[in-house]
Amino acid sequence: MHSRSTSQKLLRPALRLASTLSSFLSSSAPGSADGRIYIIDVETGTQVWSVRTDNTIYTIPLVLDETAYIGSTDKYLYALDLEQRKVKKKVYAGGKIVSPPRLLNGRIFFGASNGMIYELDPDTPRSPAPISFPMPSPKR
Repeated sequence: MHSRSTSQKLLRPALRLASTLSSFLSSSAPGSADGRIYIIDVETGTQVWSVRTDNTIYTIPLVLDETAYIGSTDKYLYALDLEQRKVKKKVYAGGKIVSPPRLLNGRIFFGASNGMIYELDPDTPRSPAPISFPMPSPKR
């Protein structure tokens, strides 16, 4: 088992990469294989706080204003308030989220392993709405 300082040193190269992908002020919110989302000070590489999820996080966050949106394989999309250091919203998607959320026309879109794409309004607390696409008819 690694000590805390050794673990932080081992994570540092990955955190440096993650922090270049999405950051807010001086913080980054990379996920990890241990089921935690870490909020990292990108100047020092030290952990500011973290959020426990129930499974691995493969995605990078979408940062919008003071909120980071990041999906987990526990089937939830997490909205983290980076200023207040708390979970602002946790929305169920019905499938593992392994791709990063994207912003389009003021709405957040993300896909899940159940084959659905979800649309989320960042300004309302409601659950994400699944978007249906017409499936092609089987060839006869």
